[in-house]
Amino acid sequence: MAPTSTQTATLSEAPEVGRRINDKVLQELKGNRIVIPDLFQFLPGWDATVHNDVDYISLKVNEWVARWVDDEKRRKKFLKANFGALSSTFYPTLPISKCIFAGRWLAWLFIWDDEIDCGPLTNDVEGIWKFREQTRTLAKACRDPTTESALKEVDLPTPVRAFESFGREFTASLSTEAADRIFREIDDFITSTTDAGYRREMVGLLHEEEYLIQRHANGAVGTYLHDLDLSSQLFEHEAIKTIIEETSFQLIM
Repeated sequence: MAPTSTQTATLSEAPEVGRRINDKVLQELKGNRIVIPDLFQFLPGWDATVHNDVDYISLKVNEWVARWVDDEKRRKKFLKANFGALSSTFYPTLPISKCIFAGRWLAWLFIWDDEIDCGPLTNDVEGIWKFREQTRTLAKACRDPTTESALKEVDLPTPVRAFESFGREFTASLSTEAADRIFREIDDFITSTTDAGYRREMVGLLHEEEYLIQRHANGAVGTYLHDLDLSSQLFEHEAIKTIIEETSFQLIM
């Protein structure tokens, strides 16, 4: 839901409150040390390996990144991140084409998110809401193959337009049930990320419990399972829920 007319009338004033709270928290944190634990201790059964074709996968993923990131400084940052190496570590046994797709998908999640976190929309509350609705509208359209030609005429921000190939692929390659699940996960990611940006600007940093709930959604871990055409009933199993929640927590760290 977008801000009401009353809310938008105060957008120029409210962010100052959020910034004061954020500054206070940052001052309290200044001088402290953060110790990152050895994450492998949480995964004693994981045989950490990497895809045999990691170099080729990284090359193809970075070609995609270079195409879809307009700003040179941010493009360099994303190329350095090497999402092809990340997907090659996450999915070391996937066929090359699927591992490339997975790397591009991981890259898109970060590219889209950075528009709000540290890009042109960081301090633009109204822009965040527009960006959100543009992405949700495109995601919905991707479920309907007849919209493809009409969408070519729609002017969309580059990170939003970049989603279309993924949305079409999810729709075409998955069962209706599995596609429904993936698109719900995507909508949760879009909604929670934009809500977090709005909250950060208007109210301030989230409290720990709120942050973990929000981070679970915008961590988008459920979308990492896009190649699994499994029933929704299985994903509702308590064991699967626990695995996804724990994975989200480890990704946060």
